[in-house]
Amino acid sequence: MPAIYWLIAAALLLLVEIITVDLTFAMLGVGALLASLTAWTLGLDWFYTQIAVFAVSSFLLLIFVRPWIKHHLARSTPDFSSNAQALLGRRVNVTQPVDSQSGLVLLNGQEWSARTEYPEQLPVGSWAEVVRIDGATAWVMPK
Repeated sequence: MPAIYWLIAAALLLLVEIITVDLTFAMLGVGALLASLTAWTLGLDWFYTQIAVFAVSSFLLLIFVRPWIKHHLARSTPDFSSNAQALLGRRVNVTQPVDSQSGLVLLNGQEWSARTEYPEQLPVGSWAEVVRIDGATAWVMPK
């Protein structure tokens, strides 16, 4: 019977892994599968052994296997910019004066709230460059 509990725990951990995609819960799920195998082969009297198998195997998988898999995945995945990173360096047109408190710019055909750390206000119609994205606010500097 304990083997089924370990299988249920493994299934739940693997479901959480599908949501998080960080490989942490996958390693714990494999540890639970190994504990289930231990429970199935050794029986009910070996509960502390099952716990030890789960803890040790999960620890070893997290320390040795997870970094190796993440490194392999990072090498095989091409570099790409996220949406916010892709906007850095873009040229924008000021549609409402931009200062350190408020302003609007036209970025990729959409109006964005904007701020600047530049000491002077950027006037309407001037051009600026996006240097940072902070939530839905584009931080710009004069171009």
